[in-house]
Amino acid sequence: MTTIRMAQPHELHGRVQAMTTTDPSVVPVRHGFLHSEDEGLRTKGYPEWDRLRNETPVFESDYATPGSPQPIWYFLDYDDVYAILRDTGMYSSEGFTHPDYDSEYMMIPSEFDPPKHTKYRTQINPFFSPTRVAQMEPVIRSVCRELLEELAPLGRADVITDFALRFPTSVFMGMLGVPVDDLDTLISWVHQSQHTSHAEDPDGRIRDGADRAIHEFMGAIAEDRKKNPGNDIVSGLLECRVDGRPFNDQELGGILYLLFLAGLDTVASMLGWTFMHLAQHTDDRKRITADPTLSASTVEELLRYYSIVSITRHTTADVEMKGCPIKKGDRVIVPLAPADRDPKAFPMQWISSSTGPEPPHRLRGRTAPLRGVAPGAPRASGGPRGVAPPHPRLRHRPRSRLGASCRDVRHLLAVGATRVDAVDRGLSHEGTRRPVAVHRPRPLQRH
Repeated sequence: MTTIRMAQPHELHGRVQAMTTTDPSVVPVRHGFLHSEDEGLRTKGYPEWDRLRNETPVFESDYATPGSPQPIWYFLDYDDVYAILRDTGMYSSEGFTHPDYDSEYMMIPSEFDPPKHTKYRTQINPFFSPTRVAQMEPVIRSVCRELLEELAPLGRADVITDFALRFPTSVFMGMLGVPVDDLDTLISWVHQSQHTSHAEDPDGRIRDGADRAIHEFMGAIAEDRKKNPGNDIVSGLLECRVDGRPFNDQELGGILYLLFLAGLDTVASMLGWTFMHLAQHTDDRKRITADPTLSASTVEELLRYYSIVSITRHTTADVEMKGCPIKKGDRVIVPLAPADRDPKAFPMQWISSSTGPEPPHRLRGRTAPLRGVAPGAPRASGGPRGVAPPHPRLRHRPRSRLGASCRDVRHLLAVGATRVDAVDRGLSHEGTRRPVAVHRPRPLQRH
């Protein structure tokens, strides 16, 4: 029997990642590995995820913190990720947002398991139904054009700071019915909350402080809407009922916290990878420009190929999966990036957007990409569709020049950037609430 030496916690920090070589009967151990702090993932991104999946589709990490001393188990291939995300009885979502420090803040309903999850989810779905998104599309397109027109005379721009962060933040603030006064502050809260590592913040004070600021900001908006309701999403949420009563302050705060992070951080990250792809693949960009009907299929493929969410679960009982002796309370992490690029599920790694207006994986009867898979969500044709809790811990964000014109990208953005992955389109139903207003951003200040 091969003996695996378990590294001690004090040996892990600041050390180059190592992997113990084992025979097939023993689960590999990647010593000190945590995806959000791994240098290879930060600098190489998706090719590094592919390498990890090909070398060790299942492995254990002995990375530990005082708040979460249990082992971490990683599953990287499509079938395993799909199975774990569907089994909410064994792999629970509760408490996944802040696994390494105590926090009073929750993402609702992402941190609930069925049937509790479903009660809250069905109240949120109507705000992001296809009809509601279509109603917002003209204004969202206008916001996109205004930002690009500000950048065009400059001749160049940083995609992330000048557009990808500003665009979804402006749209989201409009959905809240709040003028865009200080984008930089809102963006800094998201960065501190979602992209501060344990090494940078061992006791969680920075992350918890950012979360507190977000809750106080959203709470103030909610208090105002109780007295002055409007046609924004916060006013709509105040009209919702769960178990025959309105949301209490904690529930409303958790929902708004989820939407805040999903609307700002997740979309901005996805836009960064989208622009990088368009800049590096001129044929795809030219096809979209020549035939805007390809936008929908291209967005679907980009969402799969550049999946940005890594999902944490914890086990509710001892279980063995793929030879892993997982104990009750252990963390199980399932990154969507390597799963949605698994060649066993997607033999043709990147599908050209030239196939037509429908997503290529649907046209060809291929496996559907993971969106996190909502607890209790029905299985769509060919595979799962569901919630992707906004926990984007992959901090490597591409930076490149704005290589595409407004005409090149406006169709992509109108479809892709309005998508909030925290709400599954497959479960949405039409509501009777009024369309959500969207405010335009202030002009970009150049010094």
